[in-house]
Amino acid sequence: MNKFKVGDIVIGNEKANEYGITVKGTIGAVTEIIDDRQIVICVDGDSYTVLADRFDKYVSTNPISLEIKRVIFNDPATIVLWQDGTKTVVKVHDEPFDAEKGLAMAILKKLCGKAQLQKEFKKWITQN
Repeated sequence: MNKFKVGDIVIGNEKANEYGITVKGTIGAVTEIIDDRQIVICVDGDSYTVLADRFDKYVSTNPISLEIKRVIFNDPATIVLWQDGTKTVVKVHDEPFDAEKGLAMAILKKLCGKAQLQKEFKKWITQN
């Protein structure tokens, strides 16, 4: 049984230096449990498959927050400017513009990264 669950925040431990993608101190969110040994983590919007034993649960006194500075709704795009100086852009294709959906998708994209988000949508939407 894996020591993590989806949604856990993890930090690279001493063993993380042995892995080519992450290093000690890398902080990410668990987005998928592959098996007893492997997890998928989201780090700065990108997803990586890593060995679970190279990470520990991260405990912080500073909760992770998504502080939005400004939102621009400009059909077909929703643009979110974040307090950390980054921006996220999502666009609607082949459906009516929906501001609420655009903001929700921008937040998801910020949290999980475009690749992981597309992977999950493709996996679950195409099954229906």
